[in-house]
Amino acid sequence: MKRLLKVGVWLLLGSVGMVKGQDYTYTTNWDNTITITGYIGPGGAVVIPDTINDLPVVSLAHNAFGEVASLTSVTMGTNLVSLEYYAFYKCYNLASVTLGNNLINIGYGVFWDCSALKSLALPQGLTSIGDWAFYHTGLTNLAIPDGVTSIPASMCYYCPQLRSVTFGADVTSIGNDAFAYCYALTNLVIGAKVTSIGSTAFQQCTSLGRIYFRGDAPGIGTDILLNSPATLYCLPGKADWVTPFGGATVVQWQPQICGTGGFGVGTNQFGFTINWASGVVTVVDVCTNLITASWSPLQTNIPDEDISYFSDTNWVNYPNRYYRVTTTQ
Repeated sequence: MKRLLKVGVWLLLGSVGMVKGQDYTYTTNWDNTITITGYIGPGGAVVIPDTINDLPVVSLAHNAFGEVASLTSVTMGTNLVSLEYYAFYKCYNLASVTLGNNLINIGYGVFWDCSALKSLALPQGLTSIGDWAFYHTGLTNLAIPDGVTSIPASMCYYCPQLRSVTFGADVTSIGNDAFAYCYALTNLVIGAKVTSIGSTAFQQCTSLGRIYFRGDAPGIGTDILLNSPATLYCLPGKADWVTPFGGATVVQWQPQICGTGGFGVGTNQFGFTINWASGVVTVVDVCTNLITASWSPLQTNIPDEDISYFSDTNWVNYPNRYYRVTTTQ
């Protein structure tokens, strides 16, 4: 009875506190924090307050904004640490979401069927994502921050416009059906810490051409690439790779010279970028005649980043000079 009275008083006196306080139902937690339990406002562009009644708003409860068809955008308060399951369930017109920097948890099915949602920047402090979190959203790209260790089951199930995913360095597992039916997904890079990939994780990813693996071959479930045409690329010296693997062909991942990003003649130099893997030896060889090629090493490097830059300030002393990039591993 006391809690109901408290909500009622806030609704009557909302103008005394936060301007938008009257748009929410909420509960006061034992630690004097607020959980928003429901939304009763007009929709449109919504800014979730940092505080209600001078207490920090730390979480959105189960289905707090569920099926609010009038909701078009949400900016979340800086005190929010958790979005509980189905928080924005079937908000079909939700096109823009700005997450707070202190968010650490996105629960089960939080953005389930938010088909208008095209982009979402996950904060660096995020550590937990629930199953089905982004089911049937309109996301086109997604960057998983460092700190997230597990890609949950069906996280991006049937996201037909998802083209690219960047995995954080701490990911160790990819769950069942995590990216199933992501028809637009193209190339992926899987980090060295990944040790398991669940069944049908990439099934029906019909545009998925290449998956690059930084580490040893992971344990896999059944049909991880069912009806997906991907070729798998592994680094030299990594363990347990065989071909086929998970039904796909495995080839060795080689460093590549990129034709963009500073390629060509610059100020007192000729240069290009190298797409490879951080921490792996790269060797730039040169020769002056491709017919009777006699390659010699010019530069050996262990790049700190996946994309590194090579430059040759001595190129002007040669009428012809050719380059290739190899590895000693």
